[in-house]
Amino acid sequence: MISSVPRVLITGFPPFPGAPVNPTQWLIETLQAADLNHICELRSAIVPVDYATAGDVLNTRAREFDPHIVINFGLAAEAKGIRLERIARNEIAPNRLDNSGNIPARTNIVDGGEELTSGLPLEAIGEELEGHNIPVQWSDDAGGYLCNYIFYLGRAGLCKSMKAQMTGFIHVPLLANERGMNSNGEVVITKRDLLAAAKIVIEQSVFHWKLQQADQLVV
Repeated sequence: MISSVPRVLITGFPPFPGAPVNPTQWLIETLQAADLNHICELRSAIVPVDYATAGDVLNTRAREFDPHIVINFGLAAEAKGIRLERIARNEIAPNRLDNSGNIPARTNIVDGGEELTSGLPLEAIGEELEGHNIPVQWSDDAGGYLCNYIFYLGRAGLCKSMKAQMTGFIHVPLLANERGMNSNGEVVITKRDLLAAAKIVIEQSVFHWKLQQADQLVV
């Protein structure tokens, strides 16, 4: 029997070297407390910035919850808007220590693996964000750090308990005050914007997941 209310797993990260504040931790905690029960069953996880344990934490949470949709959020300090990541690359190319003080050698995540595209409905998400005047950026490179790492783990099926095909990664920028601009007069993202953007990502993902389920019922 196909569920009419999808299970959605959202993840973020704590602070890490070079980023003493990570807005995705606040975002995940705030979303978990929000009332989204009318569209989905929501669970969350803060994934450690640690190559040795990040995959295990994600896999364990997926095994406990069996999500239909997985949305990973991470910080890109240089971003100027919500950055929609289109490509998960089979590469670890770290440029900083993780939170355990480790920096692995540059390597592939899995032998022979190819680049993989996001499973999220990014075009629809981008259009809806722009319709709400939330700055959007597009990216084919999620970096060589933990963000791309867990993005690839999910898309490549390397987290064995994560069966969701609709999974992907969204980068968010550092946040501004509620005036919505920095000292240079550039428009940037506030907490209010970030929360609204994340809800749009969830809502569009749920909507398109339901469309997919309806298509499967058509004989």
